[in-house]
Amino acid sequence: MWGFTGLIPIIGGPVDFGLRLTLLKSIQEQVTGSPVSAFLRALLDNWMDGRIKLYVIWQALNFRRKHPRLFLEGDYVSVEARGIRKRNVVAIARSCRGEHIVAAVPRWLARARAPMSPQGMQRFWAAGELVLSARAPARWLNVLTEERLNCRTSRRPPTLPLREIFHSFPVALLFAETG
Repeated sequence: MWGFTGLIPIIGGPVDFGLRLTLLKSIQEQVTGSPVSAFLRALLDNWMDGRIKLYVIWQALNFRRKHPRLFLEGDYVSVEARGIRKRNVVAIARSCRGEHIVAAVPRWLARARAPMSPQGMQRFWAAGELVLSARAPARWLNVLTEERLNCRTSRRPPTLPLREIFHSFPVALLFAETG
């Protein structure tokens, strides 16, 4: 699934679509049958089996299917990160007709010697935040984890702490709750 062979993925060997379909069906059953936090922990504990990758792609594509206008017509902007870990995160935002989404991913964690334990990662991200536009909504839902986040609105522009964004999963897809 991850292609640890060192080959370029395009010319790597044949793709086992049967395996991917079986894993995807397993993911879909587990998401509906167990608490999301327990399921995500299992994905993280067994990341080498590739299910974590399928889960992120499946959730992102489902979200895109439910919000086509946001992806077809939405404005695309980079999101600034602040703090000691600003170089260790990349984030982008899209907005269209009152809908907003932010995607955030960590980068260069090995170079930064980031600890891989959940507690260590909380300390690692503690001093960082994403800076949103002044018009950004205050409440966000992480589509991947079902966690809810609130902007720090005491500052202008509003911010989202990286420690909360990456609280239980290393990738975030944040959808603004505007109602």
